[in-house]
Amino acid sequence: WIDWYVQRMAHALGPPQGTIDAASIAAAADHLTEVEIPEQIDYHRGAFRQLGLLQQRLSVAAHAALMAALGVAVLLVIAALRAGTLDAVGWKPFAIALLAVLPTTMTSLNGLRVDADLARLVERSAQTFGLLFRVRRNILASPADYDHLLSNMQRLASILRDELDEWRFVIESRRYRGRQRRIGRRKSFLRRFYDLRKRLEPRRSGGDGPRT
Repeated sequence: WIDWYVQRMAHALGPPQGTIDAASIAAAADHLTEVEIPEQIDYHRGAFRQLGLLQQRLSVAAHAALMAALGVAVLLVIAALRAGTLDAVGWKPFAIALLAVLPTTMTSLNGLRVDADLARLVERSAQTFGLLFRVRRNILASPADYDHLLSNMQRLASILRDELDEWRFVIESRRYRGRQRRIGRRKSFLRRFYDLRKRLEPRRSGGDGPRT
């Protein structure tokens, strides 16, 4: 749909008029190297740092929850051995609650990392960051003529189009996974409802049963 909008705007503008002189080429190259590409580089640099930091924090929190669960289990076993029985441990209910909550927290944090595709987004931002630097360097190093500038502009447009396609894939995959989870929960609910109704139905072993 982005290409469709671009083509529609191009048709609305009509064919180009005038000539492209050396001043126009130099102005276009300066605009790309000083405005357009640096803005994209700053965006991807910030995205790489933020998403990488978020991924690292989620990973650390998930590992901390796992280690805390292991620590609680070890302490509970030691306390039970010293007290003689598990029921003699005074903080047993609190430990059981922690053993139920901490693994669930670890699973939720790891699931959040997977659903958000943080590793994929971080890698993509780093790759796009390097490609933009390469295009900017090529523009500065290439001769200031129409052919070289056009080639670099097409390369820049291809990089940005691939980035938009990647974001579209991420959004559509999240939407698909959310839809699949909703369908799974609905089927699970209907299955439990059907099983409950079957259990509540009167069981007849033969005929109408004994009469009183």
